[in-house]
Amino acid sequence: MTARFAALWCRAMKRLAVLLAPAILLAACQTSNGDQWNGPRLGTPYRQAEKTCFDQVEFVTGVDAKRDFFIGCMNALGWTPKAGAKIDL
Repeated sequence: MTARFAALWCRAMKRLAVLLAPAILLAACQTSNGDQWNGPRLGTPYRQAEKTCFDQVEFVTGVDAKRDFFIGCMNALGWTPKAGAKIDL
């Protein structure tokens, strides 16, 4: 490889990384569906409750334990899953 080709290759890879970074970050985000929860009209807003619980669930190990913890956390903030809700973490 020539020095010029190496410099062009490096610049292209940096541009690609900048373009792909947002997509990678968004793909890594956890989310649940607010339509699958029953919650209070007053009290903790859904997005705030969801964020609080996601921030805490990262310290729990095991898929089932994470799900149970998340549901319990949301319950503590006034939100309960609707019948048949699919909650994937």
